[in-house]
Amino acid sequence: MKRNITLLDGAVGTTLWQLADEAGVARVPVWRYNIEHPELVTKLHKGYIEAGAQMILANTFGANRQMVTRTSSYRVEDVIRAGVRLTKQAIGGADVTLLCSVGPLMEFMEPYGDLEEEEVEDIFTEMVAPAAEEGAQADALRAARENARFLPGVPLPPALEIGGGSAGLLDAAHRASLIVIAAPVAALRALLAQLSGGGIRVPVAWACKGFEAVPEGAPEGTFGLMPHEVQQQVAPQLLGGALSGPSFALEVAHGQPTAIVAASRHAAVRDALQAAFHSASLRVYANDDICGVETGAAVKNVLAIACGLVDGLQLGLNTRAALLARGLAEMARLGEALGARRETFMGLSGMGDLVLTATGELSRNRRIGLLLAEGRPLAEALASLGHVAEGVYSARTVWQRAQRLGVEMPITESVVALLDGCTTPREAVAALMGREAKTEIQ
Repeated sequence: MKRNITLLDGAVGTTLWQLADEAGVARVPVWRYNIEHPELVTKLHKGYIEAGAQMILANTFGANRQMVTRTSSYRVEDVIRAGVRLTKQAIGGADVTLLCSVGPLMEFMEPYGDLEEEEVEDIFTEMVAPAAEEGAQADALRAARENARFLPGVPLPPALEIGGGSAGLLDAAHRASLIVIAAPVAALRALLAQLSGGGIRVPVAWACKGFEAVPEGAPEGTFGLMPHEVQQQVAPQLLGGALSGPSFALEVAHGQPTAIVAASRHAAVRDALQAAFHSASLRVYANDDICGVETGAAVKNVLAIACGLVDGLQLGLNTRAALLARGLAEMARLGEALGARRETFMGLSGMGDLVLTATGELSRNRRIGLLLAEGRPLAEALASLGHVAEGVYSARTVWQRAQRLGVEMPITESVVALLDGCTTPREAVAALMGREAKTEIQ
C-alpha cells in the first residue's frame, strides 16, 4: 500500500498544484477548521473520499493555526502534534502522497524558538508516519484476529469486521442498528460530525470519559464540554448516549462479571444498549441522568491520579479512604451544579467507577499518580504508560468548569497544580491537609 510522506521546501499553492497536475494526483482544497462550523469536518472527509486514492493535503499547519495552543509550556512536539491530529484523520483510509510546504511550517513555528528545518521535518515525519501505517495495523488485526497491544490473549470474535478510514466507517455505520464510539474524548467531535454528515440516524453511544479540552482561540470563559454536550452541539439530530461504569477492558474481555451503565435521555438508546450488551457476565443498568454519569466518569479519572499519588507516597489506608470519600463529595458537588442528580454518584458511574479506577492495578490514571510520586516527570510517566490516561487531559477542564460554577474542588485543584509542575507531590498533600476546618456535610 502506497503511503508516501514528502515535505517540500518553498511556497505552497501554485507549486503544489502544478506538481499535482503533472503527477495526475487529485487535488484537495486547503481546509480551514473552525470549531463553530463542524460541518466542515464532514466536508473535508467527503472531499477526500471523492478524490480517490492519490491526494494532496496542502499547507496543513497554516490552515489549522487556531487548533494549536500557543503557550510556552508546550514543547515543539506538542505544538506539531496538534496539527498532525487533523492530518491523521485525513490520511487514515486511503493511499496517500502527502505534500506539505516546510516554509509556512517554519514560519508558524517561529514563536516557539529557533529550529532547524531538518528538526521540523524529522518531528513532522515521525508523528505522521505512524498514522500512515493504520492500514497495515488493520491488516495485521485481520490476519491475527487478536489485538496484541491492548487485549493480548483475547481472540477477536469471528463476526467482528475490521475496517479503516472515513469510507469504511460510514459504510459500516450505514449497515448498523447501533453505533458505539470507543475513542478518547478528543476524537469524539470529529467522529460525531462525520456520522451526522453521513446521514446516520441510528442510536449512537460513546465510551469516552472526560471533558473536551478548550480549543485554541476560544473566547475567555469558554469551558470544556461533556461528551453529550459535544453531541448536542455538532450532531443534535442524533440520538446519543454513554456507556460508563467500573469496567477494565481486559476483565470484560475475559468474561469476568461486570456491571455498567447505559445513560441517555432517550429510552430508545438505553434500550438498544441493554439489548446489545446485557449478558450473563455483563449487567447493563439504564440511567437517564447522562449529565451525572458523564461527570462521574470525568472526575474519577482525576481523583485516581490523586489516589495513586497517595499510595505512591505510602501515606497509608486512612489517607486513601479520606481521599476517596472527599473526592466523591467533590464529584457530587460539581455534578449537582451541572444539573445532575446526587444519587447518580452513589451508583456504578460514580462511587463504583471511582473505587475501581483509584485502587485497581489496571488503572492507567492511578499509575500516573504512582509514577509522579516516584519523582518521574509527567512526560516520562505518560511515555512509559503507552496508553491514554484521560485524567491528565481532563483535569484542567474539570477544574475550569468548577471555577466557572463556583464549585470548590480542592483535590482536583491540587492535581492540576501537580500536573502543571507548580507543586511537588508532598507539597500537594500538605496543602490539602492544611486547609481550614469545615463541616463534613454542606
